[in-house]
Amino acid sequence: MKQNYKPFIRLDAAGLLINISFFSFGAQFPVTNTNNNGAGSLTDAINQANANPGPDTVTFSLPEGGSMTIAPTIPSPVMTDTLFINGYSQPGAALCTIAGTTIRVNIDGVGLPITNDIFIVSSNNVQIAGLAIYRAPNFSSGIRIDLAINDVFIWGNYIGTDSTGLSTGLGNSYEGITCNTFNNTTPSSGIVVGVKGDGTNDANEGNLISCNGEDAVILWRTESSTIAGNIIGFNKNGTGTGFGNARNGILV
Repeated sequence: MKQNYKPFIRLDAAGLLINISFFSFGAQFPVTNTNNNGAGSLTDAINQANANPGPDTVTFSLPEGGSMTIAPTIPSPVMTDTLFINGYSQPGAALCTIAGTTIRVNIDGVGLPITNDIFIVSSNNVQIAGLAIYRAPNFSSGIRIDLAINDVFIWGNYIGTDSTGLSTGLGNSYEGITCNTFNNTTPSSGIVVGVKGDGTNDANEGNLISCNGEDAVILWRTESSTIAGNIIGFNKNGTGTGFGNARNGILV
């Protein structure tokens, strides 16, 4: 049975949270087209950031009047260095509450081969914000945080629906967000999904996580982490039917 969850569900095991500014940091690598690869693509931007030691930012400057949807057919590079993927850098995007935010960049995984998550985080100190992330293929999630990764901040996204925040039938086939899944030896820590609670930008950090084929969020062997200020299992307004995640809203 699909399950709906209201905002402000919180897990805070020990209060040891990350302290990463939501502003851009380090070198900036712009995404200027919706191509699979090559100069200006999201793939190329992540690859460049991986190759540049230290914190970097992937920004967006897709042409107005063109498609704001990146629909990759090849797997996205694994993030292996400190990185901020900042969808709010796209002109016209705007920070606000979940209902009022303006997301311009859609990441549609429908064309990916099966078992390929849309984003894979395999580095500490990563942020992903301001994107609509949906339709990961069979056996795949919107965002996968790899084994024993720490200090990841996922905020201000729509995960499992498009940039309208009102569309059903676009869920990721597995989880919206999965962390450390089935790793029984080394825990992850400092994972923040939604509001960090540090008094900076808190009102604008919640995610919408709906319509996913299994859990909205799963934290497996994860400690000192927070899930807060999100809307899970509804549309961006906290209403509507058909937005439930098929299994759990949150599985810890």
